[in-house]
Amino acid sequence: MRTSRTKIRRNRIIFLVILILLLVGIFYLISHFVLRSDKPTMGGNSSASQSNKTTESQNKSNENGDAKAHDKNLWKKPTGDYPNLEKVNDLKILVDTKNQKTFLYDGSERLTSFVVSTGILDGDSNTPLGDYVIENERGENFFAASFGEGANYWVSFKDHGIYLFHSVPTDENGDYIVSEAEKLGKPASHGCVRMSVPDAKWFYENIPTGTPVKII
Repeated sequence: MRTSRTKIRRNRIIFLVILILLLVGIFYLISHFVLRSDKPTMGGNSSASQSNKTTESQNKSNENGDAKAHDKNLWKKPTGDYPNLEKVNDLKILVDTKNQKTFLYDGSERLTSFVVSTGILDGDSNTPLGDYVIENERGENFFAASFGEGANYWVSFKDHGIYLFHSVPTDENGDYIVSEAEKLGKPASHGCVRMSVPDAKWFYENIPTGTPVKII
């Protein structure tokens, strides 16, 4: 009888020990994996969570950049705002050949920017760097037989009709060359500064002769 009671007591102790170990194990798992994953660290979220968010952000940024870079209809659209230049006292133009952008400034204040295509970087068709000025020569269209291309809404900035701001290229019939127009935003010209059609038209109609032009 005593042996039986001893065995029962021993079994109860073993059972309690096993139960305690199980509870401790469950509590450890909950605190280590569940609670820790939801608890922010000193710098914010846990490193894994932060890494995931960073990756997602980079992917979205890349997707947006790729979508914009591959917008084949960009040449048909305004790529910047069109400010009222009547209120501008110190208009300046900056062409950034590295980033394929043309900026308008009023003194040091940036007014707007446009996506452009400058010269192909082959040594012969580079857009000339330096300081220039908007010259008297401008027109609604031209065609250069030597290049097999023309353009609309051209404005000269160097050598009086040689280096121009103008629209994306046209063929001898005055139709836009789509394969060339779709290159807007990348170096593609023979040295001139190509613009989208609406940007070139606005530029032609609004930028006054004598405006300083800096090309970097």
